[in-house]
Amino acid sequence: MTVSKQQISSLELLALCGCGLFFAWMFCAFYWLVPVSFEAAGREGDAGLRGVVQLFAFLGLAAGYAGQWMLAKSPRFSPYRPAVLLFDAACLALVPATALCVACGAIPSAPIQAAACFLAGVGAAFVTNGWLDAPSLFRCERLARFYSLGVLSGCALFASIAFLPLAAQAAFSAVFGLTSVGLLHFVASRDEVKSRPRASHPPVDTWTRQNVREIEPSLVTFNMVFGLGFCVLANGELLVLFLGLASAMAGALLVLVFDCLGVKTNIVVFQRLLLAVDVVTCVVYPFVPEGAKPVCACCVVASWAAFLSVNYEHMVKKGMLEYDVPVFRQLPQRVIFAASGFAAGWALAAGFTVLYGVGAGEFTLLFLAMVIVLVLVVMVFFPVDNHHLKAEGPQAAEQAGGKPAAADRPSEDEAFQRRIALIARRFGLSARETEVLSLMAKGRNAAYIRDKLVLSPYTVKTHMYHVYTKLDIHTQQKVIDFVEAYVEDADSPVLPV
Repeated sequence: MTVSKQQISSLELLALCGCGLFFAWMFCAFYWLVPVSFEAAGREGDAGLRGVVQLFAFLGLAAGYAGQWMLAKSPRFSPYRPAVLLFDAACLALVPATALCVACGAIPSAPIQAAACFLAGVGAAFVTNGWLDAPSLFRCERLARFYSLGVLSGCALFASIAFLPLAAQAAFSAVFGLTSVGLLHFVASRDEVKSRPRASHPPVDTWTRQNVREIEPSLVTFNMVFGLGFCVLANGELLVLFLGLASAMAGALLVLVFDCLGVKTNIVVFQRLLLAVDVVTCVVYPFVPEGAKPVCACCVVASWAAFLSVNYEHMVKKGMLEYDVPVFRQLPQRVIFAASGFAAGWALAAGFTVLYGVGAGEFTLLFLAMVIVLVLVVMVFFPVDNHHLKAEGPQAAEQAGGKPAAADRPSEDEAFQRRIALIARRFGLSARETEVLSLMAKGRNAAYIRDKLVLSPYTVKTHMYHVYTKLDIHTQQKVIDFVEAYVEDADSPVLPV
């Protein structure tokens, strides 16, 4: 069945709604419901304990990514399996459930709230991985728009319920999370995407030594600053916390405007701009009046939203272009660094709050220490070449201000895979048909394709027939010639004679 552009657009819209609902749940469950519950229970003065309880959500998030990293080694694992989705739904309902108990007068103990936060973090890691993988199912081309709109709409939904009664907030939060999980299942089970190939081998390691040296330390350090800023906001009054969380819309809107204007976002340049914002914020924070300190934290939250949207775009795009295993098998081993850094930053701020109290002078030393750490990361670890740009093609190096080096040009295999992806996008091939096309273009016969993709002979013949029909080609040799002669930048493909 040929997938029309309208069908793909509708599916992307549903996915965007699900992603936005998940971000709305995240703003409520991770950052808002616990402080509101503490205030409703008469414990608003215990900011240290509240910070520790919330910390367990981010520890759970890191644990969830670590668990998926291990599970991804099994060919049977998928974030779309009904059992996994039921587990996700149960976990996402826990924090709203504890808030509902508080609203009804049955106040749970701090350990119970911490356990609920931890399990919610584990479930959120699985759902996040699903929404990172989902755009590859329907071949979303504008990933920055997808994730920035997700953050923007999620923050707007959170803002719309933030000052309702606690019971209503808890109910809406649960609805946000459960509906997001339901839409994730719906998107993954559509006819046009359910034939998505599942790797029958362990996932590739998506980081090299260069990644570990240059990328992961920056992810950890950036997210330490973000976690620190979020925790400082959470230590303040609810109105200050609300305004800080709402500032995430500014960062997401910036990325969305860039995407709508067609501005290509260079990941290295963008990270350096955000780095400058974070360094200035950490330097200024100790010296501004007490009433202006939340403004600094709001700047950190806004830069977090922009960083999240662009970083998700980069990681997902690179995963789709460079590797032959599903994105959900690749990304847990990358985002675990970001989640660990955020948890570390939150733990530092929560620990200082427990030891010295809210707004203590020791926070000055903490922020200045973060400046030193950021500067050291820039000097020692930050990327100095076009490593980030390889997944975006050789043109990206020219946009970065120089001519692409020979080593940065795509290899023959990379060029082949890029042509396959462009052909699939142009002619509306499904994910499985794309796999079949790739093997056909290498001269593989039906028997080889059957064994390689673990398909029945009838299914292989059906996919091959669809490839021939959509490309309007009738022999395998012409398929090989077509792929070999396909011109990336041409307005129309070079058709075989």
